[in-house]
Amino acid sequence: MTTAENRQWDVFIRIAHWLTLVLIVAAWWAVETHEDFPKGSDERAMWMMRHVTLGLSIWFLTLFRLGWRIFAKTPVVVMPDWQRWVARLVQAGLYLVLLGMPLSMILARQFAMREASFGGLFSLPQLVTEKNVELAEWFGDLHEDVFWPALLVLAGVHAIGALHHQFIMKDNLLGRMFWSKRGAISQRVPTGRQAAPPARFPPAIPARPTQRPGSRPVPP
Repeated sequence: MTTAENRQWDVFIRIAHWLTLVLIVAAWWAVETHEDFPKGSDERAMWMMRHVTLGLSIWFLTLFRLGWRIFAKTPVVVMPDWQRWVARLVQAGLYLVLLGMPLSMILARQFAMREASFGGLFSLPQLVTEKNVELAEWFGDLHEDVFWPALLVLAGVHAIGALHHQFIMKDNLLGRMFWSKRGAISQRVPTGRQAAPPARFPPAIPARPTQRPGSRPVPP
């Protein structure tokens, strides 16, 4: 942070951040639960539809969040340059995965000629006209075996960085990602830079008393 007035993220960014986490956990729980039921059962199909709905919710929310960032004010967090580059790479990776993972699910269902329904309210248009099992399986593997592990790794690095700011740098990063407006303006010097030494001034010379008219001269 650099100014006292810009210590907090935009309220929508904060809500979208934590809502995305909740949706990811819920989507994982839904797909794990659907495995408990036999193939072809109504319960299995119901939990898969919930998983698809949650995945589409993450996709729509991420798209809207990216658009919102154009207008939202983003506070500048004080950190060394190398940490800033790592944070940007991790953030870009997270956005890529949050967009790519639902998209791979959509494409897998497209090529499998399966409906991608949003909670039964509406369905995405079926653009593929011919079933392709190989492509459906390829996108399914991409969804499960590439994007999911990448999401876990990137989210883990993101969480470690946030904890480092909160408990090592003590800049209340997590608090400001909720509702707290308290945020210390870091006085730490970035790695590789040295603080300038304090200025030294010569000792003050005491002023000589002013001689009044008619008084005896003051000895030096």
